[in-house]
Amino acid sequence: MNDPLQMNDWAIGKFLKAVLSIQLAMLGVIGLDAAGLQIPIIRPFIGFVYLTVVPGSLILRILKLHKLGDIETPIYTVGLSLAALMFTGFFINMVCPFFGISKPISLTPLIVMISVVVLVLCVICYTRDKYFVDYSYINIKDMLSPTALLLCLIPFLSIFGAYLTYYHGSNLLLMLLIIVIASIVGLIAFDRFIPKKFYPLAIFIIAVALLYHRSLISPYLLGPDIPTEYSLCKSVAINSHWDPTVDIPYNTLLSVTILPAIYTIVLDVDPTWIFKIIYPIFLSLVPLGLYHIFKKQTDEKTAFLAAFFFVSLHTFFITLTFMARQQVAELFFVLVILLMLDKDIDVPKRVALGLIFSVSLIVSHYGLSYIYMLYLLLVLLLVHRMKNAEKIRTTGKYVVLYSVMVISWYMYVSNAVIFETLVNIGDHVYTSIFTEFFAAEARDPVLSKLLGFESAPSLWREIGYRIYQVTQFFIIVGMLKLVLKQREMKFDREYQAYTFASMFILIFAIILPHFATNISTSRMYHVTLFFLSPFCIIGGEIVFRKFLTLFKFVSLDKHSIGLLTLVVLIPYFLFSTGFVFEVAGDAPSSLSLSMERMKKSNDANVTAVFNRDYVWDQDVVSIKWLCTHKNKNGKIYSDVSCGTRANIGVFRLYCPMVREKIRDLSKIDTKTREDYAHLRYMNVVNRLAIKDALEFRSGVFIIYDTNEVLSSSNGRNKIYSNGASEIYK
Repeated sequence: MNDPLQMNDWAIGKFLKAVLSIQLAMLGVIGLDAAGLQIPIIRPFIGFVYLTVVPGSLILRILKLHKLGDIETPIYTVGLSLAALMFTGFFINMVCPFFGISKPISLTPLIVMISVVVLVLCVICYTRDKYFVDYSYINIKDMLSPTALLLCLIPFLSIFGAYLTYYHGSNLLLMLLIIVIASIVGLIAFDRFIPKKFYPLAIFIIAVALLYHRSLISPYLLGPDIPTEYSLCKSVAINSHWDPTVDIPYNTLLSVTILPAIYTIVLDVDPTWIFKIIYPIFLSLVPLGLYHIFKKQTDEKTAFLAAFFFVSLHTFFITLTFMARQQVAELFFVLVILLMLDKDIDVPKRVALGLIFSVSLIVSHYGLSYIYMLYLLLVLLLVHRMKNAEKIRTTGKYVVLYSVMVISWYMYVSNAVIFETLVNIGDHVYTSIFTEFFAAEARDPVLSKLLGFESAPSLWREIGYRIYQVTQFFIIVGMLKLVLKQREMKFDREYQAYTFASMFILIFAIILPHFATNISTSRMYHVTLFFLSPFCIIGGEIVFRKFLTLFKFVSLDKHSIGLLTLVVLIPYFLFSTGFVFEVAGDAPSSLSLSMERMKKSNDANVTAVFNRDYVWDQDVVSIKWLCTHKNKNGKIYSDVSCGTRANIGVFRLYCPMVREKIRDLSKIDTKTREDYAHLRYMNVVNRLAIKDALEFRSGVFIIYDTNEVLSSSNGRNKIYSNGASEIYK
């Protein structure tokens, strides 16, 4: 039995029938829900396929882009679909009010507009591409082979493992997940069991599993930034309108306002699950795209190991899970890189796709869009100095156009006049880059130290830190080979320019902390790995070959890349995930793998780190009660990890309110009768609180006993308690 290779390569009749069938199914389940006949899971599943696949597939056919392959087709499809959704939502949000529709981002206007857009695209698609016929097929046995089925089971280990950890306190399945992933990588490194044709599936599955093992570890959204992103999406969904003038961080980004609101409304699910389940799928396409990019520069095995090295950095599967905007932006970032290296797409189509992906990047994440602008400027300078450089795709016109689009969007969303924009744009670029990248982990220095990448408080931390440094040394060795033996390497000249630009940016990021304190480089390092990852594998293989030759282990030379994987890459992965620290009983670093140990820890810093990101049921209940019963003008005092710190805390999730109404618990005025003190789980059970946000950013937790704050009240003003969370007035 055979199936067509790609949906956008089907005969036009079959393709349009499939599209219209999905659309009718979507309308049907919405109609059934309206009639009170709700079928669990069906609407979210059909809605996800409809929104994520249909618009992008139609646009690909309109552009007559066929035979793109098993990697580029899904990535381009999803990217174009997300862009279409963001711009469609933006259009109706701006235009519908002029026609008397005050709630454009609601189910009826959305489904009508998206349906009309799909039908129009179908007509254009038929007109432009009705004569295309392709007879390329793959055997469905590949999809049902034991290897493919085994790989597809891995995310379920992550899902059920997270459930088992949270509800039953057992990390057994998650520990097994890490072992399975490491084993798969080892098998691929030694050419065992997994054929090359399954490498793309393997890296995609590994990425999904790693992201889910963190995002699904709790039914609540965890992390500093995602509560704000959630509240913005929820606000758009509830108000059925997006107001770009609201002065709240990230409100100007369509990736966390209009896009998740569309998924929330059409799929009829809470934004929590959009961010926990759907957004990680988008992010998992990034290493898949990088694998394809790396394969064009090297070979399949090197490309896979480079992509694995990329996802092994804790920034990918931990930090990005609480930054939804960057998850979407990185997908568009990898798309513009992929498009840059795709020589099979002719110029007009490349220009069209380039504009779509560039604008989508701009409206998804300011920090990354400015970093990309810096890349463009550096590459433009570098590529013109290269001898015998082929015709480049990064032109001066594109750099100017992209810069104008960035500034124009900033002008629009900020409602700034031209002069004000010119005055503030430099500050905005600086703030976006330094706040979004350099200072990100400076807000959580203790967690960084526990991960072992900034200090080494134990033998195991020291080993992990040295392995981390070894991978960076390999990158330098690989870069040196590129510089000294360019002719032996088949790297695209423009890719080389981006690589040198990455090194410049990374060196700048490393040097900068010597001039400014509390600046972390991990997220900037993560971005540069979009280009530098292959050089870790190339450099590591060179070092291992030299080592084997030096000690006359010539017979093992053909296994040098396998030994590199066993000795460096897999240990790097095991340290980064916190697996080693959990097995060794060292200070825990992974919320997912070490949840129970962190709950029971007597170390104040570990307790603070854990409660900073973890949400207790009792805290949610008490906050909801407080928001229902508090007086209108009363201020709320809480500890740093529960709301006073920017963009963090369950208050953002379950009690929407202006940030200014939350004060630092350590500065409470117990004589004020109208204000409230909220004590969360850590404050009540552990009797600990974090003192001040600024002191926290200085690199140390300032921890104090909450009894000191409320000693004068002696419990007389307690108005609520559930045993683990209390409220005082």
